[in-house]
Amino acid sequence: MDGTLVGFQDPVADHWVDGKYGKALKFNGTSSYVLIPGTPLLDLEQFSIAAWVKSTDFDRNMFVFEKTTNNIINTQYNLFFEDSGTINFRMNDGGSDFVSDRLHESARSHPSMSDQRRRHER
Repeated sequence: MDGTLVGFQDPVADHWVDGKYGKALKFNGTSSYVLIPGTPLLDLEQFSIAAWVKSTDFDRNMFVFEKTTNNIINTQYNLFFEDSGTINFRMNDGGSDFVSDRLHESARSHPSMSDQRRRHER
């Protein structure tokens, strides 16, 4: 699956930065994101997602990822930070929302924090 970079001033130079291992995307925190076109391949019943997030500001709402239906927010699943600094995972099955800042007891995870408030949630 390929995505399109949106909201980057220079589509070649300003979004790739050196990471601890290889390269990483650098988002501006307001309007840059990767758009992956809708596909039935993302209509998942079971899945595992890993994300590495490095931010200098966890004091505002921001999405790490979101799967929508017809570009309507909060319609399938997402991982986001609230301005309180908590990380939440939300799922919507069409009937009701499930929002949690806690992982299910059967979920394997190892959240961690390190320099510059990096957070890893898996």
